[in-house]
Amino acid sequence: MVLVFEPVRVMKSFKLVEHLAEAACVAAHPNGKIYATGGLDDRVLIWDYSTGSRKKVIRGFGGMVLSLSFHEDGSLFVGGNGSILRVDVETGETLSKIAGFKGFVYSLSVFSNFLVSGGQDGRVRCWGLDGEAIWEKQIDIGSVHGLEKLPDSSLLVVGERPSFHVLDIRGNLISEIPAHRDSISSLAVHSGGFLIATGSDDGSVSIWKNGDWTLLKNFDCEAPVTSLSFSPKHSLLAVGRKYENAILLDWNKRKKYLSNISKSEGVTSFEWSLDGAALFGTLSNGTVLGWGKKPKSNKVAKKPKKEKREKVESLVEKKDEGRGDVSFISQIKEKKFLKNRYFQIFAIAVIFLISSLLLKDPSIPPKSKIREARSYIEEENWVRASSLLNDLSQEWPESADVSNLLASYEQDAFVSLKIKIQSLFDSGNFKESISELKKIPLKPDLAWVSSLLKKSYEMRLSEIKESTKIDMYINPYLDYDDDFLKELSLLLSGLRIEKPDWLLEAEVMFELSQKIPFGSLFKDNLDYFLKNSTAEEIRYFSEKAFPLLLLEKEDEALIFAQLYELSKIDNLPVYVFNLPEQVYSLSQSEDFKNIELLLGVRGGYRILSSSPFRFSNLENGDGDIDDSLVQKVHFESEVFWASSKGAWVGSQAGSENRKIISSKRYFDAFDLADNGFGVFHESETRSLQVVMGYGSSKFVWDGLESRQIKLSVNNNEHIAIGYNFGPNNSIVSLYSVMKGELMGLSAVGNLTINQPVIDVLLNDSGTIFAFDQNGQVWIGNASQDFPKAKKMLKDPKSIKLGSVVVNDSGSFAFATEFTDEVFVFDSDGNQLSGINWDPSLGKIWTLGFLNYLDIEMLVVVSEENLVFLNMEERNE
Repeated sequence: MVLVFEPVRVMKSFKLVEHLAEAACVAAHPNGKIYATGGLDDRVLIWDYSTGSRKKVIRGFGGMVLSLSFHEDGSLFVGGNGSILRVDVETGETLSKIAGFKGFVYSLSVFSNFLVSGGQDGRVRCWGLDGEAIWEKQIDIGSVHGLEKLPDSSLLVVGERPSFHVLDIRGNLISEIPAHRDSISSLAVHSGGFLIATGSDDGSVSIWKNGDWTLLKNFDCEAPVTSLSFSPKHSLLAVGRKYENAILLDWNKRKKYLSNISKSEGVTSFEWSLDGAALFGTLSNGTVLGWGKKPKSNKVAKKPKKEKREKVESLVEKKDEGRGDVSFISQIKEKKFLKNRYFQIFAIAVIFLISSLLLKDPSIPPKSKIREARSYIEEENWVRASSLLNDLSQEWPESADVSNLLASYEQDAFVSLKIKIQSLFDSGNFKESISELKKIPLKPDLAWVSSLLKKSYEMRLSEIKESTKIDMYINPYLDYDDDFLKELSLLLSGLRIEKPDWLLEAEVMFELSQKIPFGSLFKDNLDYFLKNSTAEEIRYFSEKAFPLLLLEKEDEALIFAQLYELSKIDNLPVYVFNLPEQVYSLSQSEDFKNIELLLGVRGGYRILSSSPFRFSNLENGDGDIDDSLVQKVHFESEVFWASSKGAWVGSQAGSENRKIISSKRYFDAFDLADNGFGVFHESETRSLQVVMGYGSSKFVWDGLESRQIKLSVNNNEHIAIGYNFGPNNSIVSLYSVMKGELMGLSAVGNLTINQPVIDVLLNDSGTIFAFDQNGQVWIGNASQDFPKAKKMLKDPKSIKLGSVVVNDSGSFAFATEFTDEVFVFDSDGNQLSGINWDPSLGKIWTLGFLNYLDIEMLVVVSEENLVFLNMEERNE
């Protein structure tokens, strides 16, 4: 429903505190008086709403603060870049740290004895308060921005795109509710627990009933939603909108209307006070505003001025009328040294100094120091200001005057330096702008610093490109300018910000050039290095060199051959490539230049290329590819890949991808061959859909005897089908494709096995391998009318589903489910090797063969890595 604005009173704003960069999140202390806000300036501000004053500034969270949540004991959990910190808001001390995240932690929910986090990697993780991992669950292929616990319940609500999930505290899925047309950007749970609100990038807000999850209301807010928060006392929902002012919805009114919230454009998060009297919001410009009831003033009333003292002479002359004679002061006046005016002034000063020392508050710094620091800031003398403020903050860490000066110093210094550096950049003085950027005080993590530094570096680099010929990747065979390398070294050592990827690569280049100097003698230096270095040094060099250096094929072969020989000695992998995303299938390429492996991922395929060794992200063509897991990928003249939802074909560039087959339900078994030949089984209809020549022809073959089948095809257009009829009855049948007017399948023969089949494999020579549930492997050949099958493993173990793979010569490999072993057999069924898998490399997902520069290897895809292994005997 589209809402109509009515002339309601606009909520006016008042300023609370301010961050130096975008403010990203806000959280309320259990006592309802203290609040915390975090932002991209690597700071958490602790402030008191009742007085409107800032109490403490806490720094050091890895560059930015993106999520906050208080524990019931008052400690604060802070989510940032790759970690969660638990801090004491009174002292600023870090109590514990949870690390190991891939990317940012966007959402936190804290229980009494554990906490749950959602992040950039799409995973929801549960932790003990001491940092012990309890469980984790993959929820989304993108980021988890919304994660809320239901009050007085053991349930969690997690936003996905475009649905939201309900989980129990063990991570089990309770419900999945489709909610919006686009990604869910924000979640809110009413304090009473009976309502849940979801906001989306499609500009809509929906209100849901807890329990049966029925949709109660839907609002069109006319802009992408950035934040949501229920009022605890009224039927109001605060809604932040991208590029627009925030609004208030009354979810209990029959007549729907919106009220505007002033100065709220760019709200990133909302939080109501516990009494519902005020609403707090963080803004992208760094300010934290409140709306509603203002806090009480924290200014102390001025004391009335003291009356002027009577002159000393009048006091001295005063008589003590009660005694009828001269007072004590009158008596000492007769002493000449006491009559001296300078002595009187000195005595008064001494008395004042002693009194001030006795009455001095140790928590308040001297006003002279504050004035001195303020004058340095006004004069833009940042070096002296920084030194003095550093001393003041160490001696008087709780002083409000010092905190305000620090904030003023940081803000003014950054503005002044930004103008100066931008001027240098605009005038083309990139080298000087880099030098000035290195002087940025107090190690900020400001977006403009990183952005301008990168631009300055790139422009400086372009000035010497002609002489050094530096390209996207580093050519080690060219002579590099010594002055440039020295300048680069100084740049790397002087930076005070987190280094982006482009700078880290430059740092690696400089480090490698010290071990193996670049230039015309690189080949000789490389040969000497490989012959005279330890295994650890060679492995470290290859780990850095392969992704960065533009190596010639013979030098790649030289390094890989050395790694291969080392793996025979220490039984370590030949090479380990860290995967940026989960891979579900792989296939070797030989048709495209410098492309070694095609990798199936969620929603498409990627390329692992050599020279340098890089994981290339391709566009997914015309957008017709869904987000299913690509579990088969092959190619000849074109790339041919498939998932349970269909099959696609496209060029290597990924610009002409088209869907050639799809299912109304899903395919539970499918296989592909290099020449565009594929077979897909649909269990509900008990039929096969056969595709030939990359979709140039296809047909459906019905009448399969079982819903539970396994499939394998070869490049000669033969299909092996494994049928399971019961616990001790299975058949493997071989079919060939009939062409002509009546396309179909022709039976070649059958192989009977007395165990349920869990996988079948058909190579190009017609040999069939059948794998049963006891880990036994059976072999037969259609050309020999299926001789009696033989057992190939003396010690049966459970074979991991989806891990069976065959190469062009008919050799095959598979992994075991529980014992972390990998077995390799030749085409005659003779065991070539048995390899113990290192569990620290991750759980095995699938396998593949790779002939890389005439070196035959086995490739294992795990959860996080692509691991290259030699296939020689590794264990008995």
